[in-house]
Amino acid sequence: MKSAWKALFTLFVLCSMVIACDQNRNPFQPTSSDSNSGGVSDGQGVLPGSVSDTSADLGVMDCGNPDDLLPDDSFLQNCLNRGGEIRIKPGSPGYIVNGLNGDVRRGLWITKPGTILTSSTPGTLAKIIAGEDLFGHILQTDPSIRVDDFTIEYILFSGMVDERNGTYRINGNNCTGDDDGHPGNLVLSGNNFNFRNNHSIQALCGSGLAVYGANFTIENNHIAYNGRDKLSGVAGVPWSDGMTVLQCVNGSIINNTFVDNTDIDLALGGGSGCRVEGNTISHWGKYGFAGLHIGNFAGPYAGNHIGSIYSGNEIFSGVPNKLAMGINVGSHPWNSSVHVYNAGRVVGNKSYDNVMNLVVDGVGGGEISGNEIYNSIGNDGMGSCREPEVNYGVNPAHVINTILQEGWIALLYDDNDCKRK
Repeated sequence: MKSAWKALFTLFVLCSMVIACDQNRNPFQPTSSDSNSGGVSDGQGVLPGSVSDTSADLGVMDCGNPDDLLPDDSFLQNCLNRGGEIRIKPGSPGYIVNGLNGDVRRGLWITKPGTILTSSTPGTLAKIIAGEDLFGHILQTDPSIRVDDFTIEYILFSGMVDERNGTYRINGNNCTGDDDGHPGNLVLSGNNFNFRNNHSIQALCGSGLAVYGANFTIENNHIAYNGRDKLSGVAGVPWSDGMTVLQCVNGSIINNTFVDNTDIDLALGGGSGCRVEGNTISHWGKYGFAGLHIGNFAGPYAGNHIGSIYSGNEIFSGVPNKLAMGINVGSHPWNSSVHVYNAGRVVGNKSYDNVMNLVVDGVGGGEISGNEIYNSIGNDGMGSCREPEVNYGVNPAHVINTILQEGWIALLYDDNDCKRK
């Protein structure tokens, strides 16, 4: 994780840069699809037409064609601009977002409060995928206005970063740590919104889902395979969080599944009254720096999780040396000048078979207790950390006023390096 870009990300407005692209080149059809997507082709091949005046028709024909190789940006954006309930069809390869009006940094925007974006077939995922030219988010809330009370459900968002042996995303090697150099799949901000029963997979970099808001529900989603890991050999900063929660006030993040995200699977920067419960995080093929991270991102609640609870989450590695830290409380492993002032309550979680199962460094309050942590495996930690067999490490010089469960060893883990004390 790069603390700098996550701090800048809280501004939500990525600089728009118009980059010339070949408008006559269609995005390549993906060579594989996610087996869990549930999306099916309806075989109709209906070409997209103009937006209907009947809101019930939105998404059935008029938001594009999920069964061809043509970009669907303008049709989808027209539907989003109208708001209301937008039902899009399952199909293959899916609706393609390649850069609205030729601007490869401009994906789709939710512009109307109360918008509902869902599949036209209940329980079956419709797909929205990145085109080969896109170097922006697939979908975000309009950064210039407040958008509340929206719902997204039964949609698969794919950044297509792993879909070809060659380079499908032509800007795939251009991910950096600055403000406009890490386009992920989704950025959602606002109050009282719902994100349920969706998939967000294969983000180019940045995050599969970045969130900033209050009173939201993020439930029963599959967040997986986002970014390229540190072993990929890709230049720049190609890794990606699964979910980056910049601020959560009275929100719920429950019963989601995270698999093989390459930065942090579930990262939280601050907020009060947030419930993070019943999530499962696992690593099987790609390396990640941390599973569950209670940290500090810029904003009114930066590093302050008072009144929030992180409970009943399970974090594990199915293959050794694939996850550096199962649960990490505090931002010192990345930057020892960034502090978590109150970690909230980190209780009743399970973390096992990771390089380090629980690491606490840079925390000034809260409770960490009752977590089941066991069987640390490997020594491939984040950065240059190579300490083996650290099940539960605490830096006592950098942790104060915090209730800690017993069994820790003294471990200094600051600025991408660690050592036993």
